Amino acid sequence: MSTKLEDYCEDVMGFARVKFEFPKGTCYPSLPIRTDKYGLVYPLKGVSWCTSHELVVANTMGATLKILQGFVIPWADENHYVFREFMQLVRAKRKEYKASNNIFYEKLWKEIGNSLYGKLAQGLRCNKTGFDIFLQYSKKLPPSAITNGYYASYTTGLARALMFEQMVSIGDKYEIVSVTTDGYLTNAPMSEIKLDGSISNLFRKFFHVMNGNTTEEIIEEKHRVMQLISMKTRGQLTAIPIDTNPVLARAGVQVRIKKKDEKLGSLKLDQNDYFTGVYLGREPGQKHERKSLISTRKMFTHQTDMVSVETEQRLNLEADFKRNLVNPKMRAVLGTEHIHLDTQPFETIEDMLYARIRFDVWRKNNCLKTLVDWDSWQEFYLMSLALCKIKMRLKDGEHSGHLLLRLFLRAYGQAELGLQGDEYTRKELVAKFADWGYSYKTSDFTPAKKAPLYLGVVPRTERSSHLASLLLSLFPDFDVESLYFN
Repeated sequence: MSTKLEDYCEDVMGFARVKFEFPKGTCYPSLPIRTDKYGLVYPLKGVSWCTSHELVVANTMGATLKILQGFVIPWADENHYVFREFMQLVRAKRKEYKASNNIFYEKLWKEIGNSLYGKLAQGLRCNKTGFDIFLQYSKKLPPSAITNGYYASYTTGLARALMFEQMVSIGDKYEIVSVTTDGYLTNAPMSEIKLDGSISNLFRKFFHVMNGNTTEEIIEEKHRVMQLISMKTRGQLTAIPIDTNPVLARAGVQVRIKKKDEKLGSLKLDQNDYFTGVYLGREPGQKHERKSLISTRKMFTHQTDMVSVETEQRLNLEADFKRNLVNPKMRAVLGTEHIHLDTQPFETIEDMLYARIRFDVWRKNNCLKTLVDWDSWQEFYLMSLALCKIKMRLKDGEHSGHLLLRLFLRAYGQAELGLQGDEYTRKELVAKFADWGYSYKTSDFTPAKKAPLYLGVVPRTERSSHLASLLLSLFPDFDVESLYFN
């Protein structure tokens, strides 16, 4: 057991629960926090369960780290490559079949190799179930013969640390679009990605042992495109390809089309073209057909053959809010305009969950495609933040402008925030409000005199900003900024 950071160096089987905080402005904080529903999220601060590799990278990034509880399991000896012979066989077979252009067997051996990790982690998640054909009901998936939470965590921790170390080396000069499992999408040239960090060197050592080739580098370029569409963590499309091998990650959406021309293009490129049309033309509540094999449960309970079935699934191609969306702008994509957004890390996991839960509500009847959609989302999200801070109930259909006007009435009736309370008669103000699209009565001024005046609660939206400019045209000394929150 150890709470000393120096005990968690590169090649250590170490695990810790650590309280962390990355410096302000960190683009890619590297310590994960698991959520019950949305997987791993990487905020600027919080409490993480992580491995020694991840602690090394976080420390080099300047994070403040306090190990609350941790332990190191010493290696039995220096030659601790537990599955070396197996992985050497897998790598050799993949090379052999790749050289002979036997794609089927190359993919098969890739699947065999990947299944090793799957078996290491099998049965560790308590909510994973499988249908037992003998018992005729689902039960918890049991551990495999080699299930080992320590090896599984060591593997995933090393992979995450490796990618974050490389991502940090790219810096702010280039963009990183998406990161998943064992790769990332970036416009940085290979020469700008530093591969001499401590975790990269450790991984290179392992890789060369398994691969048998000490000259092959640990990363390779898989795709090159001119313009990319990033929908969500596991959803990317190619808007402008360079060759017939586009970036195509469908985020669980099935694309069933045949190749257009046997001589030109490729099936993958045709699927990409089809899917980009689906994405750019998506509508709220849209359904998409999905074809799959009948489940094992239905085969046995209904005594049917293994046949394919068609179902409809709700199309969800909106952002998944692993990071906060900022800087909206419109960009041309395939002859149309679509919103483009940058991302930045949430400060805490609570901030992320708050935004994601509300976005899930908003997207039921909306799609984030234009700046108008963005204003709608910001209105919905920021107003929910505002109303959490105060005891005010708005009517259905009221928005940030109504909140600002209510607080103005209170400041006016109480002669606060630079208002005298006698500049205009009530009838004159009610008439002005009506011209601006707000329906009020003179009797609404009376309760405003005694109601609490909340400061720093109005969201800065297009509607509230427009109303603020109208109020300032009548009351130049009105301290409207005191009502806004940052």
